[in-house]
Amino acid sequence: MAIGNIGGFPVPVDLQLNFKDGSKQTIHQTPAIWALDKKRVLIDVKTGKAIESAQLISGIFMDADESNNFLKYR
Repeated sequence: MAIGNIGGFPVPVDLQLNFKDGSKQTIHQTPAIWALDKKRVLIDVKTGKAIESAQLISGIFMDADESNNFLKYR
């Protein structure tokens, strides 16, 4: 799954996966994920479950546009 960092500031990332069976999983990444590429990274998601949606959880960090933090799967 690709995550973009529009502002370029290295911040931690929490990605919440919502599965079709109703369960959820949160994947936490430290700011170190932005070390090689400050604008875009790929997060390897390994699961045997069908993903319904994925959402970035902003937490305490500023996000100027939270409308682009959600992805609905078909």
